[in-house]
Amino acid sequence: PISRKSFIRKIFDRLGYEVGRKGTTLNAMNVQESLIEGREPVVFDVGAFDGSTTKRYRELFPFASIYSFEPFPETFEQLKINTAGEGSKTSLHNLAISDKKGVAVFNANAFSATNSLLPTDTDSSIYWGQGVLETEKQVEVNTTTIDAFCDENAISKIDILKLDVQGAEFSALMGAKEMLSKQSISLVYLEVITAPTYQGQHKLHEIFNLFASFGYEFFDYYNPERKSRQLIQADMIFVNKPLMQGLKENLQ
Repeated sequence: PISRKSFIRKIFDRLGYEVGRKGTTLNAMNVQESLIEGREPVVFDVGAFDGSTTKRYRELFPFASIYSFEPFPETFEQLKINTAGEGSKTSLHNLAISDKKGVAVFNANAFSATNSLLPTDTDSSIYWGQGVLETEKQVEVNTTTIDAFCDENAISKIDILKLDVQGAEFSALMGAKEMLSKQSISLVYLEVITAPTYQGQHKLHEIFNLFASFGYEFFDYYNPERKSRQLIQADMIFVNKPLMQGLKENLQ
């Protein structure tokens, strides 16, 4: 979810900085730019929302092939408007990424950035306040998996897989088991919510264990959100073996 304080952080993010207690530092987007080599990377923006992150990736990687996924019809229309004119190398898909293909119930909440395949947890307002995660309506959306989409579109590798699917990141990763097993995804940048926010969201250690089972290593975390000194959300980067090996060689 995006709190009001996070909105200010996102403004700095668009400018290339991260705001913290010790001032501003390079943010996760700039880190990704420094980690990914090649002029034409393949980027999956899963949970693209209104397209701001898609546009940021286009700024960082002008020649990238970007696949943007947004399931909620109203937000998808905004995504189309905001990315108009970007050309054929940006493709938009009105789909939810999950662990299976089909149709699912999607929860549209009071603050649209918190929309999710998962129902809202009864304790969510303790951490995020009122008027944020209350579900206002439910709609059916089409779902697919990373593996199925890559197979159907002859995509053999993903340089950056960005996941911001409001607590359903674990399911999205389970739907990418084949690509992860083959180390065909170089970098995963995802939001991890650690406070009770959605019913069925997985614990932090489960996320780490899942990545470890595929041979991926934790790189760093960014944009920590805290409530009364408790970490309730952060963005994280995990990298595959070839990318980590290259980073280790550069340290020598």
